[in-house]
Amino acid sequence: KNSLTQVIQPFNNLVSSGPHNTAVTYDRKNLLVTDEIGAFPRLLKIWNIEDLYNIYHVASWQPTGITNTIIHNVESYGDYALIAHYEAGVRLVDISNRSLPTEVAWYDTYPSDNPDYNGCWGVYMFPTGKIIASDRSTGLYVLKTNSYLLYLFSFLYMHAMLLQIFSTR
Repeated sequence: KNSLTQVIQPFNNLVSSGPHNTAVTYDRKNLLVTDEIGAFPRLLKIWNIEDLYNIYHVASWQPTGITNTIIHNVESYGDYALIAHYEAGVRLVDISNRSLPTEVAWYDTYPSDNPDYNGCWGVYMFPTGKIIASDRSTGLYVLKTNSYLLYLFSFLYMHAMLLQIFSTR
């Protein structure tokens, strides 16, 4: 029935959570988890996974002043989490201090903030720093940040990932 050979370590999520999507940070020390279902607020959660036998919750995040929208997908780019947050749009969060995630940029693709599944559904950042965002209702967006450091880090991160992929072959 299963082609995977072993479960390393299951862990319990926070009460009333509904994990949908995850991303591992570049240093492989943290797991970013989005709660698309479950009780409100629907959060981004950061877990420490350095010791797979002692996984623990580090912090949670939601957009400031927006408590009733639904988080969907997260992508990890160095010290940044890029988030598709349905009706709260695209969110870019600085996670360099894992205990204190801080929003540094956002773009709202949908005109309301309701607990529905309308709005930004997926995000991706290219090595140039350009971001694409797909909105289920209003279309495709191509965005860019004003931060040269984010462009540079994004490029270096993608380069490091390619080197890692090819060095393991």
